[in-house]
Amino acid sequence: FPASPLKTLSSICRPSFVAPRIVLSVPPCSVLRMPAPPVQRLSVVSALMMGIAASHAAGGGAQSALERVRQLTPPSPEALYGGENEGVEFWEDNEALLKEALRELGPLHPYVYNPTPQQAFTPSVAAALSSSSSSLLSLLQTTSVPGVYSLDLLNPSFCQDLIEELAHVRASGIPLRRPNGMNRYGAILGDLGFESGLMKLLGDSVLAPIAKAVFQGWIRDPELSERYAFTVRYEHGGDLALAEHADASCVTLNVCLGHQSGGAATFEGGDLLFRGVRFQQDNADKMPQQAVKHRLGLALIHLGQHLHQASEITAGVRENLILWMMGDHGWVRIRPYDTYSEPLVLPSRLRVPSPADTYSLPSAAEL
Repeated sequence: FPASPLKTLSSICRPSFVAPRIVLSVPPCSVLRMPAPPVQRLSVVSALMMGIAASHAAGGGAQSALERVRQLTPPSPEALYGGENEGVEFWEDNEALLKEALRELGPLHPYVYNPTPQQAFTPSVAAALSSSSSSLLSLLQTTSVPGVYSLDLLNPSFCQDLIEELAHVRASGIPLRRPNGMNRYGAILGDLGFESGLMKLLGDSVLAPIAKAVFQGWIRDPELSERYAFTVRYEHGGDLALAEHADASCVTLNVCLGHQSGGAATFEGGDLLFRGVRFQQDNADKMPQQAVKHRLGLALIHLGQHLHQASEITAGVRENLILWMMGDHGWVRIRPYDTYSEPLVLPSRLRVPSPADTYSLPSAAEL
């Protein structure tokens, strides 16, 4: 196998870019069932709309931005695969207006956009972050699936406030763009103002140090240079389940927000079902599925290429916050580095993947 033919994911959902250390070219995201983020493009119409919105903000229009967005007819999310391009012109043309409407609406719980660790996390995680990265790793747990880890991350109060904040935006009449090419319902957190606060906290303080420790040989700083966060929502009348796929990420954090009553989740069903790691294990898509249950505030951490799906929710509503981290311009590592660093000192109960004990070379068919 060549040491480093340098290719990125070439697809409709990522710009063409040659990135270092990506060792295998793969088909488009839609073919591979990778729920890619919606495409962002800047058109002449977008630029004109930004100017119009600025004029209205300066007093040139009779209606407020919030009143005007309520008169829009957003595209209905329909596609179950490859939906990242749905209604792209609508979202581009109204980008500035939607941002202004959000500003006018104002937050219900302002702190959720830029929380402190003490506000967002469980007491044990908040205390560990004030100590050292090894303290955080001591809280990490293995699951029944090799290569999938869990962490009691978000406290119930923060989960509830974040759900209420998202409901506040939905009830306002401000349209929300679908979060990726497969999930139809949820929200793109960067569009709502979470980028520099909550997203940065989760990425820099939690996911990045954990991923570099437990996925040695796979995740280093170049695999963590960009992030994309969103929520997904499962309920009767909307999305009930999600088909098997791999993520458009190097590493993924998936944390259950609820819904809840009395500090406990009220939904039923909706387990995550994992198979093997694509491109690394022979017949990864034929391996038996292993279930991992969601629990309020529990974060699951896994490689982006670990095949998984969400089973059908049978009662209630489940919302999850998902954070993807990847390389510059969205490239994704699908092979480990050629050499491995010396293992970090980890609790013995945590399993560190390596080529010898975890992954086999891909079959000829997979190449």
